[in-house]
Amino acid sequence: MSESVRDHVHADHALPDTPSSSGGTITQYSVSPPLPAGLSLNSRTGAITGTPTAVSNATIYTITGTKAAGSTTTLVEIEVKATDVAPDSLSLPHVYAFARELRMDTRCPIRAARACM
Repeated sequence: MSESVRDHVHADHALPDTPSSSGGTITQYSVSPPLPAGLSLNSRTGAITGTPTAVSNATIYTITGTKAAGSTTTLVEIEVKATDVAPDSLSLPHVYAFARELRMDTRCPIRAARACM
């Protein structure tokens, strides 16, 4: 694991099953500060599991992996949003104009509407 690794995770996205590491098998994992209510870190596998039970602001957590020869850390950012979150953006790939008496599946971008008539 690397200190520079940061993942932005929302409650509506799946968390990785277990962390990956190099340099041998990690035997114990810990996290600081404590994870949001309802989430837990498996101290043997490093997996973050559970169901968040309270909203929490984006927070950076330090995950530490330890074995007899030493330890290493990585950072993960977790934010738990309310179940019913207002949309924060909306986009469409194109705006279309339809020429009179042409089937609706004959789409024509506004910029090229005259070519469709």
